[in-house]
Amino acid sequence: QREEAEAAFSEDHKPGDLLKGIVSRLEKFGAFVDLGQGLEGLIHISEISWSRIDHPSEVLSVGQNLIVKLLKTEISNEKLKISLSLKQATEEPWSTLQDEYKSGDIVLGKITRLLKFGAFIEIKPGVEGLLPLNEMSHTKRITRPEELVKTGETVKVLIKEINLAEKRILLSLKDSEGDPWALVPSKFPVGKVIKGKIKKKEISGYL
Repeated sequence: QREEAEAAFSEDHKPGDLLKGIVSRLEKFGAFVDLGQGLEGLIHISEISWSRIDHPSEVLSVGQNLIVKLLKTEISNEKLKISLSLKQATEEPWSTLQDEYKSGDIVLGKITRLLKFGAFIEIKPGVEGLLPLNEMSHTKRITRPEELVKTGETVKVLIKEINLAEKRILLSLKDSEGDPWALVPSKFPVGKVIKGKIKKKEISGYL
């Protein structure tokens, strides 16, 4: 019966087809989907979501109904191996980005990764932008992203540049609140007496 079901499946379906299924098991490496007739397919963890996830349980649960895309079928150990994708059964997030965002927009995003040169921020599922170190603060000299932000934190950023062809987005944390130097003429007019804190002593004077 299994061989007949596998033969019928291979004959009736080809890569790219959308299928209905029910999540039957969750493993660290992916999710198994019951396709009926005693057949199971595997959604590898990389094919579950356009966003980065550490475990399938972050998105799926056993018994959940799904629409999945058939990626390929192959025979392994005399058994039909069915590879599926959940994310590819939905719209690729970058395809609609130009209709949703533009340069100058201020958005909320979740910090996904910290690197030596900055941080990656997810502004929508599957779409990450780069926040460089020099775009983090107007008032502090940041040498490591950990000095100001942390993974999992939600921050408000300004979109400085969108490159759809290369799927790159440049973000700014410091500009999301405006440039503090723009307020200097009104807040500190010439002749006004103000208080300040000495930060450094130089030959030419104090900072």
